[in-house]
Amino acid sequence: MKFVKVQKSNPNIIECTELNNDVLVRRINLEIYNHIQVRILDKQYAILIEKGEILAVCSEAGDYEIDFDLEDNSASLKKWKLYKDEKTKTLPLSLVFINLKEITENKFYFKKPIEYVDWTNCYYDENLKQKLPLKTQFIGDGKFNFIIENPVLFLNSILGIREHYTKQELLEQIRKIVVNSIKLGIDELGEEYKLSIKLVKNKSNELEIRVSQNNYDEKLAKRGIKITYFEITNFEELNQSKTDNSKNNFEKLFLQLYKASKNPEFIEAKNITVSINEEGEIIAKRLDNICKRCGSLIESEDKYCKNCGAKVTDISM
Repeated sequence: MKFVKVQKSNPNIIECTELNNDVLVRRINLEIYNHIQVRILDKQYAILIEKGEILAVCSEAGDYEIDFDLEDNSASLKKWKLYKDEKTKTLPLSLVFINLKEITENKFYFKKPIEYVDWTNCYYDENLKQKLPLKTQFIGDGKFNFIIENPVLFLNSILGIREHYTKQELLEQIRKIVVNSIKLGIDELGEEYKLSIKLVKNKSNELEIRVSQNNYDEKLAKRGIKITYFEITNFEELNQSKTDNSKNNFEKLFLQLYKASKNPEFIEAKNITVSINEEGEIIAKRLDNICKRCGSLIESEDKYCKNCGAKVTDISM
């Protein structure tokens, strides 16, 4: 069985116009008979499958007829010896088209934030009594283009020929591989290159380089897929680092003290303390054992303030 090129095509020629940026594979749901004519469009791969065996293949655009009496001995057909799919053994003679065009504008995103450890900035943990690196989490998204580079491996990876196969069924598999490579790239930027959180956040193009050097191409190649374009379009910090939190906390404290300055009873009280807890919340607390004249601590047995000498009875604790 072989695709034989013809000079004159008949009006009933079969062609597949449904392969587009969303449809990757299409099986023609028609009876295939001897000398039926087939039109193969640009960037299409046509194959004839009967009971799990690939009988003929063609990827050159043009008009053909299927000749049952000739045998396809092309080098392209020999590659299909790798094709093994039990599900196609029940199918009669089928004509299948595979989309070899570049599939563009495919978006990916991080389902879970990716943690980054900044070894260039450390802080002292009072509880653990040691220095620890700052940590943050990044979220983001991007886009990529890909092509079906190896139809044999691709058809094996989708496990069976249905009437059509859309790219949506493939994108999640690619997304997982790409995002995992981004995570590896982030780990390398932290451990190998010791880049700060700020530098990683502001230079996502360096992350793209690290990702391109990882092995996502190798993993996708096993499925017959090649990424032709990759870009991180959005990359931002989800939770600010400890340093940034401290800065924000002081800004909040300043704002709260400014508001308090509009309330003389609050700002002039000597027994009010304002502090920041571990969550960065502003805590205002009244202390009853504070000298209302100078603000110094007074013990329960004190009769006089040790700082200003005022009598405890005079300052009404």
